This record gives sequence, C-alpha cells and structure tokens, in this order.
Amino acid sequence: MKTWIGNNCVVDLLPHEKTCKTLVEEKIAHHEREDKDEAFLLGDLGDIINKYNYWVRKLPRIVPFYAVKCNDDHAVLKVLSDLGASFDCASKAEIEKVLKLGVQPIRIIYANPCKQTSYIRYAAKHNVSLMTFDSEGELLKFKDIYPGAKLVLRIFTPNNFKVQCELGMKFGCQPSEAPLLLQTARNLGLDVVGVSFHVGSGCREARAFAVAIQQARQVFDIGLGHGFNMNLLDIGGGFPGQKSAPISFDEIVKVLNEALELYFPTDEGVRIIAEPGRYMVASAFTLGVNIIGKHVNASDQHGENSAPVSTSQHPFEHQQLESQEDGLESQAHPSSECSLTESETVSQAGTSSGTTHQNLLPGGLGELKLRFQHNKKYVPMVELEMQKEIAEAGFIISDNKQIYVCQYCESAQTFDSVIAGCDLWTMHHKDCNYLKVHELDEQRQNRVDDSQAVPTRILVEPPPAQSEQSEDGEPLVCASERAIKYCINDGVFGSFSCCLYDHTHVEVSLPGEPEMGITYECSLWGPTCDSLDCILAKTRLPELKIGDWLYFLDMGAYTMAAQSTFKGTTPPVRYYYCLAEVWHEIYPIEQRKEQAWIRQTTSEVRAHPSQGRRHP
Repeated sequence: MKTWIGNNCVVDLLPHEKTCKTLVEEKIAHHEREDKDEAFLLGDLGDIINKYNYWVRKLPRIVPFYAVKCNDDHAVLKVLSDLGASFDCASKAEIEKVLKLGVQPIRIIYANPCKQTSYIRYAAKHNVSLMTFDSEGELLKFKDIYPGAKLVLRIFTPNNFKVQCELGMKFGCQPSEAPLLLQTARNLGLDVVGVSFHVGSGCREARAFAVAIQQARQVFDIGLGHGFNMNLLDIGGGFPGQKSAPISFDEIVKVLNEALELYFPTDEGVRIIAEPGRYMVASAFTLGVNIIGKHVNASDQHGENSAPVSTSQHPFEHQQLESQEDGLESQAHPSSECSLTESETVSQAGTSSGTTHQNLLPGGLGELKLRFQHNKKYVPMVELEMQKEIAEAGFIISDNKQIYVCQYCESAQTFDSVIAGCDLWTMHHKDCNYLKVHELDEQRQNRVDDSQAVPTRILVEPPPAQSEQSEDGEPLVCASERAIKYCINDGVFGSFSCCLYDHTHVEVSLPGEPEMGITYECSLWGPTCDSLDCILAKTRLPELKIGDWLYFLDMGAYTMAAQSTFKGTTPPVRYYYCLAEVWHEIYPIEQRKEQAWIRQTTSEVRAHPSQGRRHP
C-alpha cells in the first residue's frame, strides 16, 4: 500500500518488516528492470518515528527541537511535525519551510547567534520570537528590529571533550563575558529568558553535557541576578544517530538526567529543550550508487616507476615533510613496502614514555584507520578506535631509496599547529600483522588541560606483501600490486558532502551474497571532474564491473541538505517506506482507509469468487 504526504512524497507502507539490504536489492532490481542507473536514497520514515518516540520515553523533560539544517527533506519534516516535534531553524528559508507545514511559531527557535537583519524582520513578522545571541552586536540588532524577542544567551562550553565537529570556534560567548552581555541586554530593555550551549556535533563523551549544564547553571543564576525571568535551558545537539557511533544515546541519557536533576531540578519549573539532528535521521537513509567508471592500475611496487598509492582523503594535497635525520624532503605518502623493526624505530625516532604494547589483529579482520588532516579533530576518532590517548604521531615515509621517520612530540594543545604542515594519511591494512603503540600513564585519562599530555608514538608496520595461491598451488595476482579506481554517480558535491563538511568516514557495502576471493585496494570517486571528489581514498573490494551497485548505510545526516548540482550532477531520487504498523501510530486515518479497502476487496471477492481466485 502507498500513501502520499505532500510535495510529491509517496510512502510505501510495508505489511511486514524487511531488512535494509533486502529493500536495497529490491530497489536495484527495480532500477535494472527499467534500465535505470540513477543513484537513489531509501528513507525509512519508521526509523525516525521510533527514534522520536524513544527520545520522549527516555528524556521526558527535554523537548526536541529538530535541527532542520541536518536534513530538510520534506518527508522528514512532515513526519516530525505530525509527531509533535518542535524545530531549530538557522535561516529564513528554514523557518519558512517549517511554517508551511502548519507548525506554530512557538514551536520554533531561531538558533543562529548571527542573523541577517532581513531574516530577523521576517521572524518578527511571523511571530517567531525565541532566538539565540552571543554578542553585543546581536543585541543591538534586536533593539532596533525586534525588541519583543525572547532571547537565549549561547555560551561557549569546554572544548577538551571528543566531538565529531567542534562548534565553539565560531559561536558562544565565554562564561566570563556573560555578566556584561546580560547587563547590556538589561540596559537595552530586552528580554533574556534562558541559556543555551552546544557541546559539538557528534559528541563522543557523555560527560561533556554534565560540564556544560553546570556552566549553564552559573550563567542562569547571573541572569536571575540581573532581574531576568530565566525559564529556559537549551542543551543543543551532539546526540549520536547510528548504532556504530562510539558512544550510545543511552549513555548520554543517563548523564543528562542526573545532571539536570542536580542543577535544574524538576520543581524549579525550568523548560528544557534540545536540538537533535543526526540522532533523528542519520540511520534513516541508505544510499544506493552505480559504478560508472573503472580504472585498473597494476604495477611492480618495487619498480623504478612505481609510486605508493595515495591514501589521502584529499589525494591532490601532496605535503612536503622534512626528515629530522638528514633534512631531506620527501613526499608524504606512506609506503606500503616500508617495514621498520622495533629496534630501527627506536634508533631513528628516539624513545617515548611508556611500555611497548602489541595489539594482535586477527588475519583478514584487522583494519586500522588513521586520518589526521590539518586539524586535531581527527585525533579523537582514532583514540576511540584504538582506546588510546594520542599526543604524538609517527610518520613513516619513503623516497623509494631510504626510509625516514618523521615524528612530532607536542602536547595535544599545540597539535593543530604541528599537523598543519603534514598529513597522516588514511591507512587501511586488511591483513595487519600487528600494531605497535606505546601505552600511556593512566593518570592521563583524567587530565584537566592539555599541558598534562604524556607523549606517545603510533607507528604502523604493514605486513610483507604475499601472493595468494590457488588450490593447485599456482600464484594468483597479489592484491597489493593491483589498485582499482571506481567512479560512482554520487560524490562529495552531492550526498557525500558529509565527508567534507561533517567529517564523516563512510563504509561501503555490496548487495547480494558476498563471495569469498581476492580483494583489491580500491578508491571511490564521485562523478565530477574535480580531484576533490574523493569519497573513499582507500578501501578493499572484490573486482567489480561498470554497472554494478554499491550502497552506504547511515546517510541521513548532513548529506541531502548540502547537496549541489555542481557540474550538472543530478541528486539521487528519493524513495520512502515505513512499516505499516509504525505508520498507523501517527496516521490512524490511513489505517481506517486501509481497513475499508480490505473490507471492500473481501466483499468483491465473495460476490465474484472467480475473479478473486489466484491461478498458478
């Protein structure tokens, strides 16, 4: 059965639950029958409904204001609106889109601390009064344009917690600045009603919320001291949206409920809101793409003309590194043929504190992902994967004649400036023998500031290249000697914009039954002519052909919202589905229509049994 929810959005209502893989394969089969090769997005609206209901059960005190910027798809907004969700908007266009759904202005917060004056006028005209600010300049705009606005002071929270995207660099006043801003608002006759913060998108440490709530309480009390009727706390976003997230939603729930009861007890009557984005939609969408191009590069790795395959997320950025040993410069590509013994590592790179530890990785299962690209925000991602704290990275590079080790011993506080001169490229080793790291002092786990960082070194020793053999003993093509570039019909200027702007590392999946056999080092590229259009610089796949399909899970957050038609590319077609039982929880009228249709069909079959009989 199908239903329509406006804006040309048709939803398939499934009588029985199906796996995502099954639905992807069915859609691929449908495309192939109709000779279509367009990329497509499958949206599970039932996943959004379940996520919203779970939020309400687990966080009954916190009203979710969905962050429209995360995914402004009409079907998403329509379902959330009908569920009773409120909305966090960041622009006039987002406010307009939400209002057109019939959402009342009281269910909208204009949560952009820096607003265009014409947008403030639009909000005032449509009675969207709840807005954030973090500067005197914004207060002056309110005084001139919208003096009746209900203002929420956004504060900067500690940035020493692991997050996917830091937001404090741009927004939020220091808590020490709050008294002056609140006094300015009082002098201007403006109405401040609360405090807001955002720990960072994709928070990876639940304790970040507890610390931020404690700070918000302090600023809240300052506002009360200035005579404001402080009645609202906005705890922002940062909630995980997929099962593979390094921290679970339930972990954050536990910390939130405890912190709120401690600093904002229920009997105070403070209204608590949040701005979840990826939590609601990340896992709801799956992207199917078609392979439209293929380039095979088979070369002798030890030959004169061979070069290591670039594993950079941005392969066109070839940084120069200077060897600390002899001042020679070399391209910053990790050489897959390089292998340093422990003694060689120590002799070239020096010693580090801590004891040597080996992480044994099962053959065929070991995969290490290290991605530092000009910013320390990638460090937490690696730390979580390895369960290690990182303050130093070792770079193994080669000019095909000699191996050098470049290492940087710096505290995490200065990691940004160090990493600006180099890249530690993504390194995937499907058959890692082992990974050598240095354990840290346990006291570092509870460090307060970066000055307490204990140096450590991370080095990777790739296994020696080994040729695979067939059953009769004949050598097969060595996977390490064969690299394949695949071009697909969506890229970083489309749905994979999350790789650029949301710092997401996507995982590719294959439809059908997996076949055991040789896998090859592969890279995935988008359809544009831009060399930036690299989706996965290094992964392992069996050899595929043009016209084959791939799919990607968890493609609902910061994907569609940032799509463009750069160089004439076409956005993927969107399909929506929902388990009928879940759909009828919020649209019971559809259930009644379906029951009426079933009764009518049954009556017709009884009246004309021959027409209703199925023939083999």
